[in-house]
Amino acid sequence: MFLFFEIFANACYLRQLTTPPPGATLIDIGANIGAFTLDSATRFPSLQIDAYEPNPRAFRILEENIAANRLESRVRAYPEAVGRSQGFLDLWGSAGSLAATGYPRGTEASGSPARCPMVDLGVALARAGGDVSVLKIDAEGAEADIVEGGRDVLRSVAQVVGEYHEDRVPGVLDRCRTAFEQSGFAFTVVNTRRCGPLFRARRLR
Repeated sequence: MFLFFEIFANACYLRQLTTPPPGATLIDIGANIGAFTLDSATRFPSLQIDAYEPNPRAFRILEENIAANRLESRVRAYPEAVGRSQGFLDLWGSAGSLAATGYPRGTEASGSPARCPMVDLGVALARAGGDVSVLKIDAEGAEADIVEGGRDVLRSVAQVVGEYHEDRVPGVLDRCRTAFEQSGFAFTVVNTRRCGPLFRARRLR
């Protein structure tokens, strides 16, 4: 129900974006079961989407949802995290969906994490062809690591919308702001009662 209201009913991410041009590319980092990917693919019929989801359980449902909606020709799904560098991510809470994170708090770090493959933003952008209209980030604390690690390639992205998690990584919003502004973006914080803590970044011409 949370995903339904956040993505479909309230359009928390899409209302922060300008309409992508025909044939544009979107990268969905933290795709979960595919709510934002499916909504974007439906609203923009020529959009090409690369969806990244490291949680094995959520990724299986993501693949099922892509197939059920016959989107295999426009959506590529990767069972990987996106982070500061290439390697692996220890993902805690992977038995669930929304709370899976590489940045656990307190008792979230109990048990054994799932080790997931991880790429950096440069790899994700290269796979997408290097020119991306929309980058969406919902990575449960990894947002600053992603953009700091991809600072050299950020200028190939036109616009970004992301959810930030100060409760997991204090200072993450300021780190994101600095990385984007140093890379030539206008950075805006968006907090609403219905949508929670988001940021928007748009490349300056």
